[in-house]
Amino acid sequence: MNANDVLIDLLEDNRRRLQRGFDKMSDDCVQWNPEPNANNIAITIWHMARILDVFLTRNAKGDMPEKECWFRLGWADRTGYDPRGIGQNGWGMLTGYTQEEVAAMPPLTREQVLGYLDNVYDAVKDYLAGMSEEKLLAPCAGFEEKYSKYQCIQMALMDNIRHLGEIFAIESSWKRRKKQPDPESKGRRSIRLEGYDYSQAGGYFITISTSGRKRLFGNVAGGEMQITELGKILQKCWDDIPFHFSNVTTDAFVVMPNHFHGILFIHHKEIAPVGAQHAAPLPLQGISTNVKPGSLGAIVRSFKSAVSRRAEMELYFRNVWQRNYYEHIIRDNADYERIASYILNNPVNWDCDEENI
Repeated sequence: MNANDVLIDLLEDNRRRLQRGFDKMSDDCVQWNPEPNANNIAITIWHMARILDVFLTRNAKGDMPEKECWFRLGWADRTGYDPRGIGQNGWGMLTGYTQEEVAAMPPLTREQVLGYLDNVYDAVKDYLAGMSEEKLLAPCAGFEEKYSKYQCIQMALMDNIRHLGEIFAIESSWKRRKKQPDPESKGRRSIRLEGYDYSQAGGYFITISTSGRKRLFGNVAGGEMQITELGKILQKCWDDIPFHFSNVTTDAFVVMPNHFHGILFIHHKEIAPVGAQHAAPLPLQGISTNVKPGSLGAIVRSFKSAVSRRAEMELYFRNVWQRNYYEHIIRDNADYERIASYILNNPVNWDCDEENI
């Protein structure tokens, strides 16, 4: 498999996941705004298509905006919307829009956004299939030629994957909008909802602390985390989660001296978890674990077990984790952005962190 095939597989996997989930969503869900200034699913899908359209046409190929699928295939005429010159770099792909510019966008139907996305994905696939790997790894026309064409397309695809998780989080929020948990939990004990199915599609923010709050993963100096070998094992096990749970995508995370924060998205199931669920220990004979396969609890248990197993095998270290973990269901885009910002700024704010004991 060459670099072209890697991107094509990623593209088609993302398209398949989106279409399967999208087909089950009602029109009301697709057009629902979780908050007054939050984007709905239709606008989010349009952005996913736009960033690929712009990055392919202007940055990878070096063509003019008129060659974008949005204009070339008549979507601008059908919707009456010309995004050129708006937002970041004038790319017109929602990023950098003001609230007024977002409000000025016309309503987009599910057929329009999915049709446009399919056109863009087809264009990207044809571009990748018709190019040699050598040319794909050559500098792209945009970004002052700092990146290769491969990196240019990869950046847009990774943005698509992140937004796919947001879409499923919005859908989950739509389904349970009348049963919202309190988002401002003060403590570190679990606030798991009674009767809530944690294996369903959605985004989750998790925090796991070390046993006794010991600083096992490193230290913070000058606002930057200095990670230990055990911390590196933790990071590797986190990155490996999607290889063992094929319907899970990991997102923002940070390794701190005595705890770990991370965001993960559980998508609609397509493939059963691979192998033995990462490194989950076998349950004790005659004792039920009450953990549903593929659920958030199963994923976290597997992740913690993998870290513990490698810590013992490679560093001869035991007793890494405290028994439980904290989790928060991500409600919408605004909630996601707030949590992601909190995670990424955690090292800078370590001096006033309640975990800094």
